[in-house]
Amino acid sequence: SIMKIENKLDAGPYVMQRKIKIDSETNSGELKEKLSILGAKTLIHSINLILSKEVNFINQNDKEVSYANKIEKKETKINWQEDAEKIILKINAFSPKPGAWFYFNKLRIKIHKAKIVNLSGKPGTVLDDKLTVATKKNAVKILKLQKEGKNIVDAAEFLKGNKINKNIILN
Repeated sequence: SIMKIENKLDAGPYVMQRKIKIDSETNSGELKEKLSILGAKTLIHSINLILSKEVNFINQNDKEVSYANKIEKKETKINWQEDAEKIILKINAFSPKPGAWFYFNKLRIKIHKAKIVNLSGKPGTVLDDKLTVATKKNAVKILKLQKEGKNIVDAAEFLKGNKINKNIILN
């Protein structure tokens, strides 16, 4: 949305709004990139409308305004007791920053990419040697992850230097 600023949060009338389709695999970093391109084009178009005096401001519906609180670190921790679908949404929402994470050997490990697989087991249990973790419903196969202070790597690369064996329980 390109909007006129008012004293209230997200309350001013807007010049134009654009929508973008996202799917369950789009993470926040990818979405930010797409939105920056779309936003720049929309801003240029809006400025041209304002300069040509062809602008038509549209008032927002106050009942549809919402506020997102600051994300706290505890919200980004993965809870393996949740369904795989909810965990994947959390991973995508928080990737690349601040990152959805779990503990392993007292280190925080961020997950940057994962997918749902149709396997089951006790939530938090590693089900195979490819880093598939059981959840409340289905399982999450971790594809890309990052140890604190290190680069993002594929799960196979990560497992070369970090022994996470089948049946280990992650928290």
